[in-house]
Amino acid sequence: MHQPVFQYKDISFSQLINDIKWVIESPSIFEIAPENYPWETFVIPELFEEMMKNTINSPEVVLDYFNSEEQFILGKYFEKLLGFIFDYSKKLEIVVKGLQIFNDSRTIGEIDFLLNDKQNKKIIQLEVAVKYYLGTDSDAAWSKWIGPNGADNLERKIDKFAVQLTMAGFVNSEILTKDTLVSPKILLK
Repeated sequence: MHQPVFQYKDISFSQLINDIKWVIESPSIFEIAPENYPWETFVIPELFEEMMKNTINSPEVVLDYFNSEEQFILGKYFEKLLGFIFDYSKKLEIVVKGLQIFNDSRTIGEIDFLLNDKQNKKIIQLEVAVKYYLGTDSDAAWSKWIGPNGADNLERKIDKFAVQLTMAGFVNSEILTKDTLVSPKILLK
């Protein structure tokens, strides 16, 4: 028997608010970036109170944003929550999201977000993921932290981030000039 398809539009306003708050206020898996990796851990600015002033009195703004028949997939929901947060932020502005990157007509990856950090006047390439990992050993090696798919582990995810964060160099010059400094960051929850 098939499970019914759960869609974004089925999520209640109170659940959306709780999920937005969790995305903003919960810590990243890494407080600082792992050693020998060329990125910083992204910390969402204190936006929840600012956002609530703008949306709590008008729940339709939140409900309209998530009024979609798309099938609920956890990672895509996390990206959609972040998109909502950035769309209603005064500090960050989405330059592009979900940008497919091609090299010689072959897809080589996707940039989750390019953000304009208005306060610091810089562009942030943000790669995001929400994952569950289970430690299988008292050894703290990242390869011992297994994801939902037995072949997935935290070390592979970190290595994948390292590759993804090189993709800004392939972005069309209409979006980024070759002189644009891009600050690579990750958000892993």
